[in-house]
Amino acid sequence: VGLSVAYSRSFWRLSARGAGYAASHHTLPGTDVGGSFSLITAGGFACAGYPGAPFTFYGCIGGRFDHLKGTGTGVATTYSASTQIGSLAAGFTLEWSLTRRFRLRADVEAGYPLGEGRFRIKHDPVVVHEVDSLRGEAALELAVAF
Repeated sequence: VGLSVAYSRSFWRLSARGAGYAASHHTLPGTDVGGSFSLITAGGFACAGYPGAPFTFYGCIGGRFDHLKGTGTGVATTYSASTQIGSLAAGFTLEWSLTRRFRLRADVEAGYPLGEGRFRIKHDPVVVHEVDSLRGEAALELAVAF
């Protein structure tokens, strides 16, 4: 689930985005030991557009800040840990003006994290969950213009 707020002027657009993802669950093979992981992310982007009628193509660059939290499961004592990861991102947006007030946007973005996001069970070398070193994201949103 996410939310995006943008300010557009002429062929430029600034946007702030945020999202929360449903928890994912992982276990070590052959055991009940594992973890539950949740991700909350926020970012800011600057975009330059190439206008068309009724389509506008934007190239965007910006960054994201992710908060990844892991909680150990299947052990006597529940343990939680979290990490924050900043990442650089770039992508493009295709915006279709449906009416004067409504726009449909399709976003594609690739990002590179500036830190590691991995979780291990204490004293076990197996990585239970790891954030990819290069990630991609796609979104479809309906925008209301004021």
